[in-house]
This record gives sequence, C-alpha cells and structure tokens, in this order.
Amino acid sequence: MSCNRRGEIFEEAINHCRWKKNLKEVLGSIRLTEYKEKNFKEIFTHFYKVCQEIDGIGMLTVYDIASGICNHYNIPIDKIYIVGNGPKRAIKILDMKLKEDIINGVKLKYTTIEDVHIAFKKKDDIVPKEIIESQDCNKYESFLCQWQKDK
Repeated sequence: MSCNRRGEIFEEAINHCRWKKNLKEVLGSIRLTEYKEKNFKEIFTHFYKVCQEIDGIGMLTVYDIASGICNHYNIPIDKIYIVGNGPKRAIKILDMKLKEDIINGVKLKYTTIEDVHIAFKKKDDIVPKEIIESQDCNKYESFLCQWQKDK
C-alpha cells in the first residue's frame, strides 16, 4: 500500500493528533490486513490498548484510527460515537441525550441515526440525502462535526 493511501485512511487521526511523531510510529506499525475480518469494537479495543501509554494520542485519535480502518474495509460502525468536540457541540445544539456504550471497559458516548433524525426534525433542519442513504454511523459523526461549525 502506498504511503499516500495510508495517509488517506488515517487522515482524520493525523489531523486530530498534535503529537504527529508519536502517531507516525503507531501508524507505521499497522498491518492493515490484520483487521480485515474484525469489527469496530475489536479494532477500537486494540488501538486503545496500544495508544494508552503513548503521549499525545487520546481517545479521538484512537477512534479515528479505528474508524479509518473500518472505512477502508467497509466494516460497519453501528453507533454514532461522540468523541470529539465538534460532535459534542452538535449534540448540545440539538439538545440530545447521549447513551453510553462500554467497549471492554472503555466508556464511549453515542447516539443513533434515528435519534439524530428526530433531533433534526425538532430543529426544523435536515440531514443531507447522501448521509441518510449511506446509513453509515461514521458519516453521520463527520456530518455532525461539520454541521455544528455553522451554528
């Protein structure tokens, strides 16, 4: 796999991590094919454990690494995990209540596609057709992050 393609897969992680040198070491050690048959929770758990002791790599970067691999292999993410500040702000603007998922002892806040649609309807706003048609929770998470910037 080309270095450029790897950068595309992990673009969100690279953009969100301030300690690029430490992240580069983690990303450089990833053998993507090891994750092809895994699910989001397995991938997330692995990278949470790997990154736990590495300075400058927090929960958002761990989520971004796992979601990048899931996107690469079309592995579904069944919840809209709310990890970064942008999605957190969107949830606040939409006055939504989050649920909690525990993935191998790690607590993550999340919402569902249905709950997002209900919240947007209450605000008399719409989710773009291409997001709705995708039914991809990670695309919803990215959409919420972008949407809140104009609010």
